[in-house]
Amino acid sequence: MASLHTLLILCVCATALCLPTSSLTGNTEIDVDNGKDLDIFEINEAAGLDLVEGDILINEGEDRNTILGEKYRWPTTVPYVLDSSLEINAKGVILRAFEQYRLKTCIDFKPWSREPNYILVFKGRGCYSMVGNRRMGKQNLSIGAGCDSLGTVEHELLHALGFWHEQSRSDRDDYVTIMWDRIKEGHEHNFNLHNETESSSLGVPYDYGSVMHYSKKAFSIGSKPTIVTKIPEFLDVIGQRMEFSDSDLLKLNRLYNCTTASIFLDSCQFEEPNICGMIQGDGGNAKWARVQRVKGGPQTDYTNLGRCQGVGFFMHFSTATGTQGDNAFLESRLFHPKRRSQCLQFYHYNSGGVDDQLKIWVLEYTV
Repeated sequence: MASLHTLLILCVCATALCLPTSSLTGNTEIDVDNGKDLDIFEINEAAGLDLVEGDILINEGEDRNTILGEKYRWPTTVPYVLDSSLEINAKGVILRAFEQYRLKTCIDFKPWSREPNYILVFKGRGCYSMVGNRRMGKQNLSIGAGCDSLGTVEHELLHALGFWHEQSRSDRDDYVTIMWDRIKEGHEHNFNLHNETESSSLGVPYDYGSVMHYSKKAFSIGSKPTIVTKIPEFLDVIGQRMEFSDSDLLKLNRLYNCTTASIFLDSCQFEEPNICGMIQGDGGNAKWARVQRVKGGPQTDYTNLGRCQGVGFFMHFSTATGTQGDNAFLESRLFHPKRRSQCLQFYHYNSGGVDDQLKIWVLEYTV
């Protein structure tokens, strides 16, 4: 008897639409900086912090040791304490970030039970962490005001697990140009490079879409970018704080020798006309359309964040015409699970009426 699963859905994709306004659970991202969309280094500057590379905490006199040394890696189960100073939303986002690590890597986070080294996550004046396990007992990681978004928390945890910023790689200048004359005086050191004895790329190509990459106007004295991508299409991609990129996950899994990660078994980006083997299901009186942009939004899809060529495609169902009660069904191919559990993740953007509904059915049966 083999267990088979099929998904009868209205829209599903591991990476689908541009704006993560809702998730499978119906949660929405909270605007943590009143629409200003401040990056991590900007939040820290506003808080009066002057940290290495904007958000890296280094004790005075401490050597910047390599992440390559095993003594700076955490065990794959990392003890943590969530301090009472954290806002309730921040705690929720941190727990979501922990779950993403569990799903996509072999790294787990567990409540501290007197282990000699652990991470204390607290509400400080900004967003910052040390790089790697410093073997110092309590290791501070701050998620302050404006820092409680999923990508920012994942970013700071990646620092703690041993990663520097993407644009500090030794091969950085092959992919971006640093406009030194546009950098605020005294902040040039934030663009220093780390050679391969300090920070390894782990054989993974440079990633414009990394959650660890600076945004284009990092430490700028004006409105012009300080980081210019050598492939112009990626200028507005760098600095994304939505979630891990595929390369972020690959590097982390390589650094920690992960072999049991529950990373997605199947990914659909709708780049091919066959829409990942999906079909228009029976019972509907309308159809889903594969498009690149829609009047009224969105104008692009989520997957162009360094993970596909061109604008990208997504699946769209219009309620601009028709009558109330119209529906369309999109059905995936059959899946044959290789693990006891699988993760379904997608991005949903609704620019229609409040009565529009997205429903997902999972049909499980045996043969």
